[in-house]
Amino acid sequence: MIKMTAKTGSAAAILTLALIAITPLCGLLFACGCAWPWSGFFFGCNYFDPTAEHHCPWCASTLAGWLSVGVSITLGTLASLAPFTAQARRSGSETLIRTGAGILAFLCTAVLSGWLAARSQHYPHGPIGDRETAATQDNAANADRSQSIPPSR
Repeated sequence: MIKMTAKTGSAAAILTLALIAITPLCGLLFACGCAWPWSGFFFGCNYFDPTAEHHCPWCASTLAGWLSVGVSITLGTLASLAPFTAQARRSGSETLIRTGAGILAFLCTAVLSGWLAARSQHYPHGPIGDRETAATQDNAANADRSQSIPPSR
């Protein structure tokens, strides 16, 4: 039987939390329609909408998706396994520190890798979307609209 320590308990918690949170994080980062596993999961993702002009960067590119998700979860788990000083162990807050470090590493890596995926695929939606692509599309849409307005007399 495996003895559960602060180190292994934190790593297990990070792994579980990351696997649950990665899909709604995708929906938050890319505004693609992904949600919590119990409220739609990835079935609302714009990747499955054939009429969508842009598809979720993590779903559209298997390489970007697996690298982003895999690296984020791995670094979060490894951060929770990092060596700590004896002072943290004595204070009784080792598990809390390890779990916090793992969550922070997971979130930072996921946001950074998500931003890179969105930028490389010129994905304009969500808080980390490619703003240049969004601005270009908005300008083109506004130009089309202004040409369809009949001149005033």
